[in-house]
Amino acid sequence: MTTPTDPQDRRGSAPDSVALFAADLRDLRSRADNPTLERLAHRTHVSKSVLSDAFRGSRLPTATTVAQLARALRTDPAPWLERRERLVSAPPHTIPARRRPLRARRRRLAYAVAAGAALLTIIGTGVWTAQGTTPRDGRDLRTLPTLVAAIGGADADRTTCAEDAVVVASELRLNRSVRIELLRSESCRSAWGRATHLLPVSGAELDLRIHPADAPYGGHAEHASGTDGDVTTPMIARDVDRVCGVAAVTLPGEARRELGPPVCG
Repeated sequence: MTTPTDPQDRRGSAPDSVALFAADLRDLRSRADNPTLERLAHRTHVSKSVLSDAFRGSRLPTATTVAQLARALRTDPAPWLERRERLVSAPPHTIPARRRPLRARRRRLAYAVAAGAALLTIIGTGVWTAQGTTPRDGRDLRTLPTLVAAIGGADADRTTCAEDAVVVASELRLNRSVRIELLRSESCRSAWGRATHLLPVSGAELDLRIHPADAPYGGHAEHASGTDGDVTTPMIARDVDRVCGVAAVTLPGEARRELGPPVCG
C-alpha cells in the first residue's frame, strides 16, 4: 500500500513538483524521529544549508544529497532517486524555473551591479563582525553572487558555497570521540573545517584551525572554537591545492589537549 512518503506514486492527478518532493522528505524525516539538521549533516556529510533547502523545497536537491538523506532516514534511496530523475526530466511547469531566458541577461547584469556594490560596502565599511563570520546586517549571503559569497572569513552556510560542498578529509581523534572534517567548494574555490565532539561533555571546548597546507603560519588561516560540541571555521577563499586542520579540546578541569597531527585534504 502506497503511503504519503512513498516516492513511487504521487497521489491524485496533480503533477509532481519540487514542493511535493520536499513535503514528502519532511514527512520521511518526521517518521524517522525527526532528527535535527545538525545530526543529519553529520550522518550525510551534507551541509545544513543544503539540507534545509531540500526540506523547504527551495530547489531540487542533487542526486547525491537525495541518496545520502534517504539512507540517513532509514529508507531505500532508489525510489527517491527515480522520482528525482522524473522531476528533472519533467516539463518545466512542474519545477520552479530558476532562470528564464528572457530575463537571464537582466539578472546577470543585476548580479554584477550587486557584486560591485557589496564589495565596496564590505571593503569600505567593514561588514564583518569581530569574528569575521556573519554580516552585521544579518543578510543571508546565499542571495548574493558567488564573487561576494566567497570572500574569506564568511560562514559557508550563509553562502552559495555550501551547495556543492564535499568532505575532502575526515578523521576521528581522541579515542574516536572527535571527528575533524575538511570541506571544499569547487564553485567558490574555498575551503573550511568542522570539528564535532561525538560524545559531548558539558563545558568542553573544541578548537579548530585550518590553513593552506603550504603556509601553516601564513595570514590565510581561519579559526573557530566553542563549547556546543560542534565548531565550523570561516572559509579560506583562496585557490589552494590542499588545506590542513589542527584541532584541540579542553575538558573541564583539564589542560588543553592537541588532537594529533594535522588532517589534510
